[in-house]
Amino acid sequence: MKVTPDFMVSNREQALRTAVVEYLFPFLEISNTVAKDSTTLIADFRLHSAVKYQLLEEPGPADGGRFMLVLQGLVDSYYHCPFTGKLWGRHVYYRHDVVFAAESFYRNERRGDYIRALEPSTLLSLPYSTLRALAERYPPVQAKLRLLAASHNDYLLEYNLRNTLPAEARVRAFLEQHPTLPHRTTAEICAMHNHMSRYWYSKTLKGIS
Repeated sequence: MKVTPDFMVSNREQALRTAVVEYLFPFLEISNTVAKDSTTLIADFRLHSAVKYQLLEEPGPADGGRFMLVLQGLVDSYYHCPFTGKLWGRHVYYRHDVVFAAESFYRNERRGDYIRALEPSTLLSLPYSTLRALAERYPPVQAKLRLLAASHNDYLLEYNLRNTLPAEARVRAFLEQHPTLPHRTTAEICAMHNHMSRYWYSKTLKGIS
């Protein structure tokens, strides 16, 4: 049977609605009863099927940002360091992690990170304007976002501290936090997340081994 374009669109829409109801709303602690009243907002949601190394988002104004939930795959963020001129990794996102720039959402600060898929990945996203509307309508969403913002700040403190450590201690701490990452991506990307060249990362890793 030949599949018509209308059928394919309805399939995509159904996949999107399923992802929202089964993954995003529970993550944001929106109940099934309440979720039925929020279906009008789904028009702003997107289901992304990213290929390996696809760029999902670039730096830009705060209002252009999107809240992303990783449904499958592996995603990271990196930024251009104004002091060294190099690209350094900042976050690694695994399945069911969220990409959320709290400083952009709450303080309207410019987004500085590139968001990239490290593996073929599926993500569900919505613009910050829609996320804000959900938070204003449902208090549990506000509370969840505040927890995510606090966790984000704690991570950045730990991240900044880790990158002040000597090379061997830095790589050890990185491997403790991301034990599977070296098996899922390249040494060059792991080096980026340690603020190192590939040469020094590989040399340090060999010393640890």
